[in-house]
Amino acid sequence: MRNRPAPARKAPEIFVSIANADLNMMDPLESGISSKYSFARMLPRVEDEPFSKVWLLRTVDRIRRADVVVFAIGEFTWLDNARCFEAMIAQMYKKRVVTVQLNPIGLNVLPFPLLGYPVRSTSLHDLIRPE
Repeated sequence: MRNRPAPARKAPEIFVSIANADLNMMDPLESGISSKYSFARMLPRVEDEPFSKVWLLRTVDRIRRADVVVFAIGEFTWLDNARCFEAMIAQMYKKRVVTVQLNPIGLNVLPFPLLGYPVRSTSLHDLIRPE
């Protein structure tokens, strides 16, 4: 009997949901995720106008393909309709959800669709601090 090499596992894909108001935190967030989870692949951010047909199709497709959906939680995330839509899609596809608090002392409220949904939480400080 010949030993066959194990099939190559695909790198897990991560979709990051972040409000436009918090885009200044995207670089530290991406570098923190990349440094801790170098084996994972970040899906490109959807840059289209929220709720346009193209945005809807790309967002649903990227969340569907993702293994993990990371929600960057800032002070106004819970008010952002696009983040709430992304949360509903993540729930619909039963995705693993991780929330990252961008500001440890600010108001960090989950989008309403994620309330009661099992999420794993961390802070940006914990994600980017050296070990």
